[in-house]
Amino acid sequence: MRKQQVWLKKADCGFEYDPDIDYESDKTVDIGFMDVVCEYCQAKRWKCESPGLCCNGGKVLLTSSPELPDLLHGLVHGEHPQSEHFLNNIRKYNSAFQTTSFGATQVVAGHFMPSFKVQGQVYHLIGSLLPLPTEQHKFLQIYFVGDDEKEAQLRCANVSGLNTPLVHQLQTILHDCNTYIKDFHYAIDSISEEDKDFHVVIHADKKPSNAH
Repeated sequence: MRKQQVWLKKADCGFEYDPDIDYESDKTVDIGFMDVVCEYCQAKRWKCESPGLCCNGGKVLLTSSPELPDLLHGLVHGEHPQSEHFLNNIRKYNSAFQTTSFGATQVVAGHFMPSFKVQGQVYHLIGSLLPLPTEQHKFLQIYFVGDDEKEAQLRCANVSGLNTPLVHQLQTILHDCNTYIKDFHYAIDSISEEDKDFHVVIHADKKPSNAH
Protein backbone atom coordinates (compact mmCIF):
# COMPACT_ATOMS: atom_id res chain seq x y z
CA MET A 1 0.00 0.00 0.00
CA ARG A 2 1.36 3.34 -0.98
CA LYS A 3 2.04 5.69 1.88
CA GLN A 4 0.91 9.27 2.18
CA GLN A 5 3.69 11.86 2.26
CA VAL A 6 3.85 15.61 2.48
CA TRP A 7 5.89 17.11 -0.37
CA LEU A 8 8.43 19.70 0.62
CA LYS A 9 9.43 20.59 -2.96
CA LYS A 10 6.57 19.77 -5.30
CA ALA A 11 8.18 21.67 -8.16
CA ASP A 12 10.96 19.07 -8.31
CA CYS A 13 8.81 15.97 -7.97
CA GLY A 14 8.91 15.33 -11.72
CA PHE A 15 12.65 14.79 -11.54
CA GLU A 16 12.61 12.69 -8.38
CA TYR A 17 9.77 10.21 -8.84
CA ASP A 18 9.12 8.13 -5.73
CA PRO A 19 6.85 5.07 -6.27
CA ASP A 20 5.94 5.10 -2.56
CA ILE A 21 4.24 8.50 -2.82
CA ASP A 22 0.51 8.56 -3.51
CA TYR A 23 0.58 11.28 -6.15
CA GLU A 24 -3.09 10.84 -7.06
CA SER A 25 -4.20 11.96 -3.60
CA ASP A 26 -2.57 15.38 -3.89
CA LYS A 27 -4.88 18.10 -5.21
CA THR A 28 -1.97 19.92 -6.83
CA VAL A 29 -1.45 17.04 -9.22
CA ASP A 30 -4.99 15.74 -9.60
CA ILE A 31 -6.64 17.89 -12.26
CA GLY A 32 -9.67 15.64 -12.57
CA PHE A 33 -11.18 14.41 -15.80
CA MET A 34 -11.84 16.19 -19.07
CA ASP A 35 -15.57 15.74 -18.69
CA VAL A 36 -16.92 19.33 -18.77
CA VAL A 37 -18.74 19.78 -22.10
CA CYS A 38 -19.16 23.20 -23.72
CA GLU A 39 -22.83 23.98 -24.33
CA TYR A 40 -22.04 25.68 -27.66
CA CYS A 41 -19.47 23.54 -29.47
CA GLN A 42 -19.52 20.38 -27.31
CA ALA A 43 -15.75 20.53 -26.79
CA LYS A 44 -14.50 18.84 -23.64
CA ARG A 45 -12.36 20.63 -21.06
CA TRP A 46 -11.16 20.30 -17.49
CA LYS A 47 -13.23 21.89 -14.72
CA CYS A 48 -10.64 24.58 -13.96
CA GLU A 49 -10.25 25.72 -17.57
CA SER A 50 -11.88 28.93 -18.72
CA PRO A 51 -15.41 28.37 -20.14
CA GLY A 52 -14.61 30.45 -23.23
CA LEU A 53 -11.34 28.73 -24.02
CA CYS A 54 -12.72 26.59 -26.84
CA CYS A 55 -15.11 28.80 -28.82
CA ASN A 56 -15.34 32.06 -26.86
CA GLY A 57 -18.86 31.35 -25.70
CA GLY A 58 -20.18 30.33 -29.11
CA LYS A 59 -18.67 33.30 -30.98
CA VAL A 60 -16.17 31.18 -32.90
CA LEU A 61 -17.74 28.81 -35.40
CA LEU A 62 -15.56 26.30 -37.23
CA THR A 63 -16.58 24.32 -40.25
CA SER A 64 -16.33 20.56 -40.13
CA SER A 65 -13.00 19.07 -41.19
CA PRO A 66 -13.08 17.70 -44.74
CA GLU A 67 -12.93 13.96 -45.26
CA LEU A 68 -9.47 12.48 -45.61
CA PRO A 69 -8.43 11.06 -48.99
CA ASP A 70 -9.15 7.34 -49.16
CA LEU A 71 -5.50 6.36 -48.77
CA LEU A 72 -4.91 8.49 -45.67
CA HIS A 73 -8.23 7.42 -44.17
CA GLY A 74 -7.30 3.77 -44.59
CA LEU A 75 -3.80 4.28 -43.16
CA VAL A 76 -5.02 6.18 -40.10
CA HIS A 77 -7.96 3.90 -39.31
CA GLY A 78 -6.18 0.59 -39.78
CA GLU A 79 -7.95 -0.31 -43.01
CA HIS A 80 -4.85 -0.40 -45.22
CA PRO A 81 -2.25 -3.21 -45.46
CA GLN A 82 0.46 -0.70 -44.54
CA SER A 83 -1.43 0.90 -41.64
CA GLU A 84 0.69 -0.62 -38.88
CA HIS A 85 3.92 0.32 -40.63
CA PHE A 86 2.67 3.85 -41.35
CA LEU A 87 1.44 4.54 -37.80
CA ASN A 88 4.62 3.16 -36.25
CA ASN A 89 6.71 5.42 -38.50
CA ILE A 90 4.38 8.39 -38.84
CA ARG A 91 7.01 10.86 -37.63
CA LYS A 92 9.40 9.66 -40.33
CA TYR A 93 6.75 10.12 -43.02
CA ASN A 94 5.99 13.58 -41.67
CA SER A 95 9.69 14.46 -41.90
CA ALA A 96 9.91 13.11 -45.44
CA PHE A 97 7.09 15.36 -46.64
CA GLN A 98 7.67 18.50 -44.61
CA THR A 99 8.05 21.67 -46.65
CA THR A 100 9.99 23.76 -44.13
CA SER A 101 12.79 23.33 -41.62
CA PHE A 102 12.25 24.09 -37.95
CA GLY A 103 14.08 26.99 -36.36
CA ALA A 104 14.37 28.21 -32.77
CA THR A 105 16.89 29.38 -30.18
CA GLN A 106 17.17 26.45 -27.80
CA VAL A 107 17.75 27.02 -24.09
CA VAL A 108 20.23 24.45 -22.77
CA ALA A 109 20.67 24.04 -19.03
CA GLY A 110 23.04 21.30 -17.90
CA HIS A 111 23.53 17.89 -19.46
CA PHE A 112 20.00 16.57 -18.86
CA MET A 113 17.15 18.19 -20.78
CA PRO A 114 13.81 16.43 -20.13
CA SER A 115 11.98 19.30 -21.85
CA PHE A 116 12.72 21.10 -25.10
CA LYS A 117 12.95 24.79 -24.21
CA VAL A 118 13.26 27.67 -26.66
CA GLN A 119 13.82 31.38 -26.25
CA GLY A 120 11.84 33.87 -28.29
CA GLN A 121 9.83 32.88 -31.32
CA VAL A 122 9.60 29.48 -32.99
CA TYR A 123 9.77 29.79 -36.78
CA HIS A 124 9.98 27.71 -39.95
CA LEU A 125 12.51 28.28 -42.73
CA ILE A 126 11.23 27.78 -46.24
CA GLY A 127 14.26 28.76 -48.33
CA SER A 128 14.15 29.07 -52.11
CA LEU A 129 11.86 27.05 -54.36
CA LEU A 130 14.84 25.76 -56.33
CA PRO A 131 18.24 24.63 -54.96
CA LEU A 132 21.61 25.99 -56.02
CA PRO A 133 23.24 24.08 -58.90
CA THR A 134 25.67 22.42 -56.49
CA GLU A 135 23.07 21.40 -53.90
CA GLN A 136 20.50 18.62 -53.65
CA HIS A 137 16.76 19.24 -53.41
CA LYS A 138 15.35 19.36 -49.88
CA PHE A 139 12.09 20.21 -48.07
CA LEU A 140 9.77 22.19 -50.38
CA GLN A 141 12.24 21.96 -53.27
CA ILE A 142 11.59 18.21 -53.62
CA TYR A 143 8.04 18.96 -54.79
CA PHE A 144 9.43 20.69 -57.89
CA VAL A 145 11.82 18.00 -59.09
CA GLY A 146 9.37 17.19 -61.88
CA ASP A 147 9.80 13.43 -61.71
CA ASP A 148 7.73 11.32 -59.31
CA GLU A 149 10.30 8.55 -59.14
CA LYS A 150 13.14 10.93 -58.31
CA GLU A 151 10.98 12.68 -55.72
CA ALA A 152 10.35 9.39 -53.93
CA GLN A 153 14.04 8.49 -54.11
CA LEU A 154 15.03 11.80 -52.52
CA ARG A 155 12.54 11.37 -49.69
CA CYS A 156 13.64 7.80 -48.99
CA ALA A 157 17.30 8.84 -49.14
CA ASN A 158 16.73 11.63 -46.59
CA VAL A 159 14.66 9.50 -44.20
CA SER A 160 15.38 5.80 -43.68
CA GLY A 161 12.76 3.11 -43.11
CA LEU A 162 10.11 4.35 -45.55
CA ASN A 163 8.04 2.22 -47.89
CA THR A 164 8.81 3.51 -51.39
CA PRO A 165 5.46 2.59 -53.05
CA LEU A 166 3.64 4.24 -50.15
CA VAL A 167 5.79 7.36 -50.53
CA HIS A 168 4.74 7.51 -54.19
CA GLN A 169 1.06 7.39 -53.23
CA LEU A 170 1.36 9.98 -50.47
CA GLN A 171 3.22 12.51 -52.60
CA THR A 172 0.55 12.14 -55.31
CA ILE A 173 -2.10 13.06 -52.73
CA LEU A 174 -0.15 16.14 -51.66
CA HIS A 175 0.35 17.28 -55.25
CA ASP A 176 -3.37 16.88 -55.96
CA CYS A 177 -4.95 18.06 -52.69
CA ASN A 178 -2.61 20.38 -50.80
CA THR A 179 -3.52 23.97 -51.65
CA TYR A 180 -0.11 25.34 -50.68
CA ILE A 181 1.73 22.92 -52.95
CA LYS A 182 -0.65 23.75 -55.80
CA ASP A 183 -0.06 27.50 -55.28
CA PHE A 184 3.70 27.03 -55.30
CA HIS A 185 3.45 24.94 -58.45
CA TYR A 186 1.53 27.75 -60.12
CA ALA A 187 4.22 30.22 -59.07
CA ILE A 188 7.15 28.16 -60.27
CA ASP A 189 5.43 27.26 -63.56
CA SER A 190 5.12 31.00 -64.23
CA ILE A 191 8.90 31.41 -64.36
CA SER A 192 10.32 31.72 -67.85
CA GLU A 193 13.95 31.56 -68.91
CA GLU A 194 13.94 35.35 -69.29
CA ASP A 195 12.82 35.91 -65.68
CA LYS A 196 16.22 35.99 -64.01
CA ASP A 197 15.06 37.96 -60.97
CA PHE A 198 11.77 36.23 -60.24
CA HIS A 199 10.64 36.53 -56.60
CA VAL A 200 7.89 34.66 -54.75
CA VAL A 201 6.54 36.54 -51.73
CA ILE A 202 4.57 34.70 -49.05
CA HIS A 203 3.82 37.74 -46.85
CA ALA A 204 0.29 38.97 -47.52
CA ASP A 205 1.00 42.60 -46.63
CA LYS A 206 4.48 43.10 -48.12
CA LYS A 207 6.04 42.74 -51.54
CA PRO A 208 9.30 43.77 -53.24
CA SER A 209 9.31 47.23 -54.78
CA ASN A 210 7.79 47.31 -58.29
CA ALA A 211 7.16 43.56 -58.24
CA HIS A 212 4.31 41.11 -57.82
